[in-house]
Parts: sequence; C-alpha cells; structure tokens
Amino acid sequence: MNMLLKAPLDPPGTGGRAHLAETGDFATDLDAVLAEVRAVLVEKNKRYGDSVLNPVRVFSRASAQEQIRVRLDDKLSRLARGTHDTADTEDAELDALGYLVLLRIARMREREVVDQSGHVRLSSEAGHEVGHAAPKSDNGAKTVG
Repeated sequence: MNMLLKAPLDPPGTGGRAHLAETGDFATDLDAVLAEVRAVLVEKNKRYGDSVLNPVRVFSRASAQEQIRVRLDDKLSRLARGTHDTADTEDAELDALGYLVLLRIARMREREVVDQSGHVRLSSEAGHEVGHAAPKSDNGAKTVG
C-alpha cells in the first residue's frame, strides 16, 4: 500500500495547497512548501501509523530504507512517464518529497549511536552488534562506522 497516495494537500490553516508569498521571498516560499510536505506526512502517520518507518513485514524482509527506495522508484517512474494532469503530477512530486524525508528519518534512526561508555546502542547499518565497544580514533575519540 502506498502510504502517501491521495494524501490531503491542505496544510493546516491554508485552506488549500501551500500558498507562496506574493513577494517571491525564498525563505517564505520554502516554509510554505515544507509545511505542505510536513502536513501530508503527519496526516498519513496519524492515519496509518508508523508503517513506513516500522513496517509489519508480512511479505518483505527488506529494511525500512530499502522499502522507501522502492516506493521512490515507483513515484519517479510515474513522474518520468508523465501525465497531462497537473494535479496528478503535483501529487506524485509531493509524494516523492515525502518519501525522501522519510528516507532521511529512517537513516537517522538507524545511524549508529555510541553512548558515553563507548557501547554501540544502535547499529543496523554498520554491521556492529549492539553492546560492542566502538573503535577509537587516533586521537582517542570514539568513532562510528
């Protein structure tokens, strides 16, 4: 199931799609677009739970990151094939942006974290096992990966 498909495109308080500033101010326009992406992601998370970042894994054993990459491939394929419907194109673009944000969140969540005692707390990407001491750099600082 595609989690971002048919997402509501109305950031709270806008009454519609993100509205850009009449002044053409980049920072203001950026805030409007990011608010739209955020609103879609928060709404989908409320509606479907954290299923993109914490999948149930009924059929696929792929990591959350790999599953997001597959969804991104689907969105980019749809965009590459093109459509004459502007709303469909904008929805696919918004979905792709959302998946890129989700990929970044998944990567951040899976990044190796070394606690103060030098033990790896999370290491799904680097291949270290939880609880092993992290290697030290030449200057004595703890390093990751």
